[in-house]
Amino acid sequence: IRHFRARRRRVRDHTFQHLGGDQDRLARLAALADDVVLDLRNVLSSTYDIDLPSPTVGPGVRFVFYLTSPGAFSPTITVVGGAASFVGNIVNDVTSVLPATGGTLTFVTGVAALGDTIEIISISTTLYLVRAVATANGGITISA
Repeated sequence: IRHFRARRRRVRDHTFQHLGGDQDRLARLAALADDVVLDLRNVLSSTYDIDLPSPTVGPGVRFVFYLTSPGAFSPTITVVGGAASFVGNIVNDVTSVLPATGGTLTFVTGVAALGDTIEIISISTTLYLVRAVATANGGITISA
């Protein structure tokens, strides 16, 4: 089907479009959020602080961050203006599961390794669910 997509507006460099029927505003937001992640995937090894938007649209907005080349910096992830907090779990080296509650997630320099992952999903207008996996104990941390 030629030119088939949720709306006329194209998302830059993002060939897969999220289809949302009559809820295309949320689908477009999800596609734009994916574009942010796709554009950032190669810069997480440098000094970079990521500010997520407030989850005001409610449940369902998803972000995934992969550490693609560990460097000399500790990339952090926060929510703009502290408008929401994180809850969930961090699995460290498959031997420990830590509760994740706070406002700042960090890929820790010298400990975080290639492929360490943080998945963040909005579960309300003030909370993001965090599911993180680090190959080394302390590779991903959370703080207030």
